[in-house]
Amino acid sequence: MSYIVQVVTGHQSQAEDTEVFISLNGTKGAILHFRLNEKHSLKQHHKHLFQAGHEDAFRIDHDLIGQINVVHVDNRPNTDQDWFLESITVEDSSGTSYQFPCHNWLSANNGDGREARSLLRGPLRGHPLSESVFHQQQPQLHMYKREEESVHDAASAEARLKSWGTPITFQNWSGNITVPSVWAFYPTTVEDIQEIVRMAALAGKKVRTCGATHSWSMLYADEDQVLIDPQYLGPASEQVVLSADKKQVTVMANATILQVKRMQLDEKFNFMFNVLVDSVTYGGIVNTGCHGVGGGCPALCDLVEELQVVDDKGDLVTYSKENDGVEFMKAVSTNLGLFVFVYKMTLNVQPSEYIVESTNEFKSIRSTLNNADNLKALVESHWSTEIFWTPYNSIGLSSDDMEKAKTEKDFGTLPIKEKMANWDPLNDDCWLKFVDFKPGGHPEEQSYYFWKSLRELFQHNAMNWIAPKLVENPHYTPAYCWLSNFLLKKQQSKIVQQLPHAIHFLKHISVAPVYDMEFAFVVDDDYENVSTACKVVYNKIKEYKDRNKYPMNICLGMRFMGASDSLLCPAVVGKQSPNEKVKTLYIEILTMPGTPDWKEFCEEIAMEWCKIGGKKGVKPLIHWAKEVEPVPNLREYMWENNRENMEKFLGHLSGKVDMTKKLFFNDFLTHMFTDPRQLTDHVHSSS
Repeated sequence: MSYIVQVVTGHQSQAEDTEVFISLNGTKGAILHFRLNEKHSLKQHHKHLFQAGHEDAFRIDHDLIGQINVVHVDNRPNTDQDWFLESITVEDSSGTSYQFPCHNWLSANNGDGREARSLLRGPLRGHPLSESVFHQQQPQLHMYKREEESVHDAASAEARLKSWGTPITFQNWSGNITVPSVWAFYPTTVEDIQEIVRMAALAGKKVRTCGATHSWSMLYADEDQVLIDPQYLGPASEQVVLSADKKQVTVMANATILQVKRMQLDEKFNFMFNVLVDSVTYGGIVNTGCHGVGGGCPALCDLVEELQVVDDKGDLVTYSKENDGVEFMKAVSTNLGLFVFVYKMTLNVQPSEYIVESTNEFKSIRSTLNNADNLKALVESHWSTEIFWTPYNSIGLSSDDMEKAKTEKDFGTLPIKEKMANWDPLNDDCWLKFVDFKPGGHPEEQSYYFWKSLRELFQHNAMNWIAPKLVENPHYTPAYCWLSNFLLKKQQSKIVQQLPHAIHFLKHISVAPVYDMEFAFVVDDDYENVSTACKVVYNKIKEYKDRNKYPMNICLGMRFMGASDSLLCPAVVGKQSPNEKVKTLYIEILTMPGTPDWKEFCEEIAMEWCKIGGKKGVKPLIHWAKEVEPVPNLREYMWENNRENMEKFLGHLSGKVDMTKKLFFNDFLTHMFTDPRQLTDHVHSSS
């Protein structure tokens, strides 16, 4: 079977030769992450692809996937290219044609900043819509109308759901989770969400949601469950609303970090901390207890003042600290999607602009991560500290080594084996990124960020290109890591900038997917447990190197934050310490997808991290959104080390949700929130 894909680029587009990935979801299968490039183009003697006002056609040869209902298109590999997509039409070998209107930007710089979109079948129209961010014709496509004929039984509710929904093969951003036969819904209004939830509850179908799909754990829908994708919720004017006194901002669940960052810079208000990636959504990062960057600060979920939600009965409900109490909001602020579908959230912000100085330094592991006293002095002498280590960066490849390999076009000539024979991780450098306030400072001009963005785009595209080659040839990992660290050192050592730029300091991360496992530790006063957690990683890396294995090819990352009051947030681990000014360490390991030996490596790291209790005996907690599968006996571990908070969470949950139906649960979350003691008691009572 062959498929012809016709892509129409709008006249307002400013891109040219952008590289696009497309996924086709059909009733009998899916084509995932297919590259639309010159190799598959049907143009004869073509010069450029995706020019403004032009149409391009591509051929895809693949097995039959049935009726095509959803096309996912991704422009993230070229986020400097401001591409306006009018429509995509797919024709199969039988002549059946499927039309997918878009009339929207796929660009970090225009519209709502989204670089990837899911398109549903619908009628095309003859003129572009350059001003609107959202589909004006969306109700014709997938409005879940309150039909006159009422539904009172499960079979009719399921039939109505299936007439509205779209069966897809779901895949997350990193590609480590793929779920077939998920019923996807793309609401445009909160009334749509309410109707979907009501029908799902009546049909006995579980409901989950997704943001930008940057989670690595199984928080999504299982097979044959309902998945609500809020990317088209609007109108755009209501996605981000700042209060008159600039002390609160209300965002829809689908609002991205980038959208709010733009408003922060324009209106001069601030989150004192936030996550690094600017393409993710507030619904995703708050619901999963994401931490971000910011010295001594809690997590974003701690800023939640009010939530507008759709509950398991399909009712629109408002929860707030004022009406429902602080204790209840500690439960619902990080709810993993188990309480409700979060429609809007109101967050507390700082009503002023902050100018900071960002400093980049490189010091040896021997003098930092391996020395608790030095590490403590470094961290506590700055407002915000982040540390990154790319392994093998001290192997000392010379410019002559690199030039020879380049000339001979054979990187196998690099003397990696000889250089690695005596490699000692303590001689490697780690990148120390500090942020400190600088009142009255003069921030960098916008031109600085333009060139910085281009450099980072090149680096992430290079990483995306290298990834499959490195996976196939892992013995090149030391050379790649050395080069990555070499390029890192080329960046400016000190930068004066607005706080949002300092927090979201790295662009185009979405271009290159990664695997990621992360834990949260309470930091002991002497930082010995921090140093121990680091030693686990670099000693394990050396152990694997001695067996000619290279499971981690990106970095070890560390961020120092405050503690959280939110019951399921990983930083709640800090509340188990009597020290009111406790710091929380978020420590993560990252590698490229498909890297050999990664799973085994993660399991061994997780096993060692779980043993580190520190002087206060407080064990680390997992980050719910990261890879959790490698953690041994995960459910038992979490209940043993966060039992009080998990019991409180379930207590609040049972007061608001029908726990006999558990509408918003999937299999993974049902397993995690089943108390192992109850299972043991049940077995004993049965026997």
